Amino acid sequence: MTPFWQRIRVLSVVLAVFSSLPVVMGTIAVSDRGPYRPMDPGGWVLLLSLPVALALFGWSPRISVAYSVAGTSLFYLLHYPLGPASLPMYVTLFLAAAWGHRRLSWIGAASGMLGIGIGLTVYNAQWWKGGPGWLIAVTWLVLALLGAEFVRARRERADQRRETLAELIKRRESEERLRIAREVHDVLAHHVSLIAVQAGTALHLFDQDHEKARSALIAIKDSAKQVLVDLRSTVGTLRDFDGSATRQPISGLSQLNSLVERMTDAGLPVTVNTQGEPCALPSTVDTAALRIIQESLTNTFRHAGPARATVEIEYATDRLALSIVDNGKSEAPYTGQGNGIRGMRERAEALGGTLTAQPTAVGFAVKASLPFNANGTS
Repeated sequence: MTPFWQRIRVLSVVLAVFSSLPVVMGTIAVSDRGPYRPMDPGGWVLLLSLPVALALFGWSPRISVAYSVAGTSLFYLLHYPLGPASLPMYVTLFLAAAWGHRRLSWIGAASGMLGIGIGLTVYNAQWWKGGPGWLIAVTWLVLALLGAEFVRARRERADQRRETLAELIKRRESEERLRIAREVHDVLAHHVSLIAVQAGTALHLFDQDHEKARSALIAIKDSAKQVLVDLRSTVGTLRDFDGSATRQPISGLSQLNSLVERMTDAGLPVTVNTQGEPCALPSTVDTAALRIIQESLTNTFRHAGPARATVEIEYATDRLALSIVDNGKSEAPYTGQGNGIRGMRERAEALGGTLTAQPTAVGFAVKASLPFNANGTS
């Protein structure tokens, strides 16, 4: 049983208890005000069973509505006092309409009015002709059903808002997982590639050129240290629930010089050209730009063999243009299916930008356009 129906069960029992008193007291009050059938034991059993039917709504709405309508109609058909005996029926029909049983409630309402009308017509023709009592009964029923429709509409809107919020949270969590996966991939792919090559160099030169082997080992140490820093910063976002954890500076183009030095030391000379007036970039654009350049240079380093790379950065008023071109010959045919290129393209598209990656006559070129607003948001 769901928590929702647990609450409905409690509500129906509470309403049944609170409706019992006015039903009993009201019936006693009007029992001597008309030519009604005296309240005998059978009448009391029938009257008291009506709140019980209301209490059963949380377990079986159909049985509850059916018995409330039938019991109320029978009570008036047997010409028992015309009092608030119909109150439990109104409440039951209200609950049915408010909590998803609209057809059942409207069929029950029509049946109840028909039964009460027949009873009033057969046993109290003068009252029936006068009309006020019948009008009051119909008015109360219509108000109950209209109120139920209002409650149902508000509940459905609230459910829709909750579903929309849950979907939004789920989508944001998925986007955050994808972002972290891209960060981890880029960090590991870059630094592990450098470590692997430098380790091979150190091993090859260990007995021939101790100084160069030492430089390679220092580069390995620096790369290992940097990968730990970057991973700690990325994984820290998963642990920082309240925003109190100490964070590393956000990766951005301010770290480009360090990246170029690492690549140059590893054996890939990199030239950087900047056009336009450098400006403060949104953090998302700044990080994406660095990661795209880093991934492009890493791919060149891993696949192009001996090569040179040129990075061009163009600052415009509403976008940042990147171009990373190398003159190396790839050791493997380009398929466009690698995780690195797909990750770069996803970064660009997430910002509303574009990215192309394709072979050229003399090497490989990655070009990206990352838009941002003049107010500093992506």
